[in-house]
Amino acid sequence: MKFRKYEFTDAQWNTQKANIQNEIDGQKYWNTELTAAVVELGYLDESSKYSVDIIWQDDELSSFSTYKVWPEPIGAHSFGYDIDKEYIDEYYKL
Repeated sequence: MKFRKYEFTDAQWNTQKANIQNEIDGQKYWNTELTAAVVELGYLDESSKYSVDIIWQDDELSSFSTYKVWPEPIGAHSFGYDIDKEYIDEYYKL
C-alpha cells in the first residue's frame, strides 16, 4: 500500500475521482481494488486547492501523479504509524 497526498481544483478532482469510483444502482463508492482509503480534506490553509489523501492498494493511477504534493511529514492528516512511515520514507528519498 502507498499513502500519497494530492491537491486539485474542483474540476480536476471531479475528473480524477471518477477514475477511482464505481457505481451501483446510482450509488458511488471508492473502488477498493485501487484504493484502501480516500480522505477528502477539503481546502487547507486558505489554499485554492482541494486536498485529498489516498492509500493506494498498489501504485497510484498515472493520471494522479501530476497532482501529487509532498507536505513535510505528515501534513494535516495521518493514517497511523505503518502507513505514515511509508509516506515519510518516500518523502525523504525524494
